Amino acid sequence: MTDTPKYSCVMPFHHMAIRPDGRIFPCCVFRQEEVPEDLNVAHPDPFNHEYMNYLRQKMSKDEYVHGCKKCYDDEKSSARSMRTDINSGFIGDFGLPTKAEGKGKIKKLTNIDLALSNVCNNKCRMCMPELSTHWYSDAKKMNYPFDIPKGIVVNPFVENGDFSKLKYLKLLGGEPLLEQEKLINDLRKELAKEKQTNANTGWVEHDDKSL
Repeated sequence: MTDTPKYSCVMPFHHMAIRPDGRIFPCCVFRQEEVPEDLNVAHPDPFNHEYMNYLRQKMSKDEYVHGCKKCYDDEKSSARSMRTDINSGFIGDFGLPTKAEGKGKIKKLTNIDLALSNVCNNKCRMCMPELSTHWYSDAKKMNYPFDIPKGIVVNPFVENGDFSKLKYLKLLGGEPLLEQEKLINDLRKELAKEKQTNANTGWVEHDDKSL
């Protein structure tokens, strides 16, 4: 990967985005239809999934990746995207390795987006029923196709994954503070110990002072 790559991104080397239905993506804006269905929390080793390794090979050669089209399109219109911001560190490091530590070259899981469930008390415009239960009624009225269970999926990846190199954990939903018991349990695991943790919340009053 060059210092100013045309197509490459460091994220597949260091990051995974876990969604409420258990699917896992290389990042939050990656085209979902490009990702194999079996890249999910039930896979024995998602970070070393064949597709993730395929992406790393493409990134190492600075080759076009169809799943990254959102960033490529953003760059055509504004000369900037999440890809360029992450690669350059313009918006912060978010626990990613430094160049000396192998940023974008050595695979090392240092950063995770973790959606606990899609349970939410809001229906923000950028979300869909997959990410907010509050959108269910509108989606049904519009005949929007969705089949997402309300509540938290079983997540063996969180239970059994190797997070020894993890530095940054971003908690998402739905609304993560509506799942306080699950949130507290996850924060007490190895997953969150001594990690920089960020909760993406619309703010819900919480009862448990340990939060």
